[in-house]
Amino acid sequence: MQFQAFIRRIWERTGYSPGDDAAWIAAEADIASLSAQTASGKADQALRAANDAQGLAALHCSQAVLAKAQDALDAATMALLQAQAYETRALKALENA
Repeated sequence: MQFQAFIRRIWERTGYSPGDDAAWIAAEADIASLSAQTASGKADQALRAANDAQGLAALHCSQAVLAKAQDALDAATMALLQAQAYETRALKALENA
């Protein structure tokens, strides 16, 4: 009987509505806010890491292109030296002839 009276008084005090626990809702809102801030920070870190990776990939790609260009320059230099050697031999053969 006392329990029923207690429950009835609580029910009457709340205006016959189930009511909400404001402290619990505030705690849940704080947890959600902190989780959102953490997720936002991690997203920012991931974005920075992606930008750094993109820059490194571009740098690596440009280094690869530069290395290929250097190889082509070396090959052209060797071809020029061989052409000069052949020219020298041809001039020597022309003098002998």
